[in-house]
Amino acid sequence: MSQVGDDKKNIKILVLGLGGGSIIKVFRKYFSNSKITAVDYDPIMVKLGKKYLGLTNDSNMKIVIDDAVNFINKTKQQFDLIFVDLFSGEKIPDFCGSEFFLRKTKEKLKEFGLVVFNRHYYQNHISEANIFLDKLKKIFNDVSSKKILTNLLIFARR
Repeated sequence: MSQVGDDKKNIKILVLGLGGGSIIKVFRKYFSNSKITAVDYDPIMVKLGKKYLGLTNDSNMKIVIDDAVNFINKTKQQFDLIFVDLFSGEKIPDFCGSEFFLRKTKEKLKEFGLVVFNRHYYQNHISEANIFLDKLKKIFNDVSSKKILTNLLIFARR
């Protein structure tokens, strides 16, 4: 099994929290032939992404309108990279920190897969992110983080 980054052109990516789709441009740039499944519960955001941000379905991209926890629970697929970017305004849905959701997400990773969680990291969000980070360390084998501006990207491997 290859690790994320070994074959930068052809990996399976899951995006939970597509929004307008700006992260897709990043993945297309660095993982040009990747197969992307993108999930968002809000069809209006997806429609706006298609209209104004160039978000498109194609043979390498599947957009699913669904709740992230429902999708992660029912999918049988495994992914090399899972990007979790679930916000409702300033708030992260409660299920994102549940042991059930985190364990299901871990199950969907391939052997050397990576999950990246995007969290706010300023003011009262700092303590929430640190609590979340501690929870991840109990579930995943390898956890690290990187602060970028007002966000914390958390990297977790099986």
